[in-house]
Amino acid sequence: MVELVAGRELGSGGEVNLDIVPQIQITLNKRQHIMFNIGVRTALNDRSRESTQVMMYLLWDWFDGTLFEGW
Repeated sequence: MVELVAGRELGSGGEVNLDIVPQIQITLNKRQHIMFNIGVRTALNDRSRESTQVMMYLLWDWFDGTLFEGW
């Protein structure tokens, strides 16, 4: 998936900063209630304001089972 992130300072004259985050989400078990996501966040319009970032998370839908079920 691809995520577009926009941010702007409050107040007059603030410019809009745009980032793009291509990412992939992978299910880790057969029941698909534990997932891992990783993406790379890159600035689109002002590359001098920040460097590229690697972002990741682990998602556990606990309603569908414990960490040890569904493998």
